[in-house]
Amino acid sequence: MFENFWTGNRSWRKRHGEPRNRRELFLCVLSDQLFSLIFLNLFYCLFFLPAVLWAIYLGSGAMTFLANGDLSGASYSFSMMCWGLIPLITITGPARAGMARVMREWAKEETCPPFRNFWAGWKANWKQSLVPAFITSLIPMILWNAWQTAAASGFEGAFPGLMALACIAFLFWLFAQQIIYVLIVTYDLPIKGHLRNALVLTTLRLPQAAGIFLGSIVGILIYVLFVLIRPQMYIALLIIPVLYYFFIGFCFGDLVCASFANYLIHRYFPQKTGEATEEKSVEETEEETEEIEQ
Repeated sequence: MFENFWTGNRSWRKRHGEPRNRRELFLCVLSDQLFSLIFLNLFYCLFFLPAVLWAIYLGSGAMTFLANGDLSGASYSFSMMCWGLIPLITITGPARAGMARVMREWAKEETCPPFRNFWAGWKANWKQSLVPAFITSLIPMILWNAWQTAAASGFEGAFPGLMALACIAFLFWLFAQQIIYVLIVTYDLPIKGHLRNALVLTTLRLPQAAGIFLGSIVGILIYVLFVLIRPQMYIALLIIPVLYYFFIGFCFGDLVCASFANYLIHRYFPQKTGEATEEKSVEETEEETEEIEQ
């Protein structure tokens, strides 16, 4: 099992035959790569751990201030949490690019050594991957400041409407973020081109993008459902999303997003040899990285 995880030597078609559609292809990959997804997810969690611990530490402190009626202390804790999340979320961009490289190959049912492809995706795309991660890191701070402004105005005037529009815009960005990392590791384009393509593709397939986003946060949705049923156990029920995302949640969501991105690329970006948009192979990426380093 560990040898297969390290080398990526799998033969999926011998056991499952030729998949007849994308749904069967996804189920085939998921069944064969389940243990690899778990091990890779444990490794992937290391890059998100600083942001999670920071949010838990200051978020719990803010809730303690609220319980004691100290609104100024709670506001300060929430502000510090949002400011600290900006660099902590931004630095996860290269890891997301590396994981997108691995998930893209697995979603296409191709043999893929995980660590080799992860490192190749990291080295070749770490600069561009910081941009979408930075945009995502701004969401908590902007929403928190918008909430404070609306609360100061007594939720009157145009502030509530502007806040609702901001929430919709940020939700749309989270939909687009699901495919942008696969685009970054697949095509040689400026970051503006990747952002534009991700937004356009999300607009064209908005219902599917929304459904995939709900699937990626299924652990949180289950937690919210159980809290609504047993609100007095909200702390104990935190074990549900923690275990889910710690063992498989992040990689499972990325695999779903990669499958969706591969579908969009195949449908809207037909490959033509010799064009600048041709997909990069592992060997080409490593050669480009070596040239850059030299």
